[in-house]
Amino acid sequence: WIMYNVVLNAYATQSSKNKDAAKRAESLLRIMEKNPKIHPETVCYNSVLHAYAASKDHSLEKIFALFEEMKVKSKAGNKRVSPDAFTLNTILNALVKDATEESIERARIFFQEFQELGVETNIVSFNTILKSMVKYGKMKGAESLLRKVEYDYNSGLSEIKPDGFSYNILLDGYTKIGTIDACENAKKTIKEMETLALSKSDRADCMPNIISYTSVIDSYSRTKLIDAGHIAEQILNDMIEAGISPNLICYNSVINCWAKSNHPDAPFKAEALLNRMQEEYNNDNDLVKPNLRTFTTVMNCWAKSKLDIAPDRAYKILQHLEHLTNSGETNMQPNAYSYATMISTWGKSLRSDAPDKAIEILDRVEENYKTGNSTVLANSFMYNAAIDAIARSKGRNKASEAASLLKRMINEFQGGNPEVAPSSISYSTVINACGYTKNPEEKKIAFQIARKIFRELVTEYQPDPFSYVNFITACANLKLPCSKRDNLIVSIIEDGVQRGQINTRVLQTFKRAVPNHIFQNTVDKYNLR
Repeated sequence: WIMYNVVLNAYATQSSKNKDAAKRAESLLRIMEKNPKIHPETVCYNSVLHAYAASKDHSLEKIFALFEEMKVKSKAGNKRVSPDAFTLNTILNALVKDATEESIERARIFFQEFQELGVETNIVSFNTILKSMVKYGKMKGAESLLRKVEYDYNSGLSEIKPDGFSYNILLDGYTKIGTIDACENAKKTIKEMETLALSKSDRADCMPNIISYTSVIDSYSRTKLIDAGHIAEQILNDMIEAGISPNLICYNSVINCWAKSNHPDAPFKAEALLNRMQEEYNNDNDLVKPNLRTFTTVMNCWAKSKLDIAPDRAYKILQHLEHLTNSGETNMQPNAYSYATMISTWGKSLRSDAPDKAIEILDRVEENYKTGNSTVLANSFMYNAAIDAIARSKGRNKASEAASLLKRMINEFQGGNPEVAPSSISYSTVINACGYTKNPEEKKIAFQIARKIFRELVTEYQPDPFSYVNFITACANLKLPCSKRDNLIVSIIEDGVQRGQINTRVLQTFKRAVPNHIFQNTVDKYNLR
């Protein structure tokens, strides 16, 4: 049978590329069974199982049928075909490859069934099924399985000894849940690993490593707890005290916790960690050299804060990245998201110089691309953020400036940059700039611009409820003659009805903008209640 099995192995090797290989392997196995001089053994069946598992369709039913056949023959006294650890691992890999919730549950059952059969299972089999259960969110089952295998090992009932990789799989599962309970479970697991490693001489491989600690830190980044940054930094310090040197990924995870925590000290703490990394890197610790993600996360942390100094601090980081890029570190080049975030940060600051700063950045992005100094194309997010910076400002002529920037955006798009395609948001933001024009001398021209932009919007694009809210607000704020204003607003509502864009927000804005009898008549006419 040895020569036959060489052929079976060849079919198994070819099965991932040859769709008929698995079937041919099984046909050969049946020929062997019919020959009284040949007695197929477990290794022969495993070769056929492997052929089916490796094939593109990895027929589970064929695999299960062969496994049942092995069990039946083994129970009938033919111990030459008893399932073994290779049989188990082959079946587990096929089930994991199938990647369905039902398959993962069957894999768990198979693992326990093999243990009950007395088949020698191993840590590879165990970690395979544990990882699959975690991947598909079966955390309770994964926890129970780990506890059972741990108990069986400690009781002398099994030789499978959960290792650090087993516990790290569980920690990775807690990371993805994103709840406070999951974080607490992750911290308890770390303590459990430490206890095992320190109390038992054969469990040193359970000592938490950098992956373990980073998983716990990551679990807090998903909770948005206001104290998440503090907790993450404490875990970082605990890790250092345990003699484990943090790396770039670990530091980035702590900074990410601060960035997502919304704690008032978050930007200061995140930047302090960045400075700490840079200092360590300058002292020849290459493992903690900040990367683009480090800088942009700190920059975003400043951007999210409402502190007066936020735009300047974020801008300083952006300039540093540009300096690094110009010095030859091309992997540190700020991306489009970085520039859009910075432009938006200036706009939300409401500072008098915000529009100029926003447009200055936009100009630089376009100039650097055109001169070949950057691969970053200006996009619609940058333009929309710059228009919004103008709309939020209290400066003069903001309606005209916003419209001018929209015109520039359209020209860039028509000139060949597909990334700056205007949208209803672009037009609506210009209308918003018009609607909140405060200078009485500018209100007439602001209304004319708003009306022109709205006409272009409904002609070229599909307006959304936000568009109608902004234009109705502009009509109400710009002090048009009452009858002219009311008729125009009603016609806008009628247009919105036809396009299916009237929602509660639009109706609320409409109600504030016109006399009550006009509102009631229109609502009744179009059944807008």
